[in-house]
Amino acid sequence: MKSEVTALNDKTRLELELNDDGSVTFYIGESRATYSVDFLDVLISFLGEARAAHAQEISRELPSAFSPVVMFPIESPDYCLHRNAFVDGLLLSLRHPGFGWLAFHMQRRQANLLRDDLARSLLHHPKEIGHA
Repeated sequence: MKSEVTALNDKTRLELELNDDGSVTFYIGESRATYSVDFLDVLISFLGEARAAHAQEISRELPSAFSPVVMFPIESPDYCLHRNAFVDGLLLSLRHPGFGWLAFHMQRRQANLLRDDLARSLLHHPKEIGHA
């Protein structure tokens, strides 16, 4: 199954093909390379670390529905909460089917804000609540 062709710039195009064996073939311009799902996991992690270290930080505002970076919501994601005796707060891990387990360390104050916002959103149905 091939994905849509996406222009990287005026001259180079990117295309992805999901193969029957679970591998993915990347077509970049005239070049192509095929990688296993295990390699993709490493690549996704590496790209995430590289993006996080970039000087231009990701916007603290959610992108609009018309943004070139389209978010797709995950229905009822798996999650796990960990308390650590040495850290005042908790570790919230959310499982994304494409990016794996994403871990967020939250100080006690931020965890309490999230708890309150979740309760408020379930009770009052606000359009958007958040603390960036």
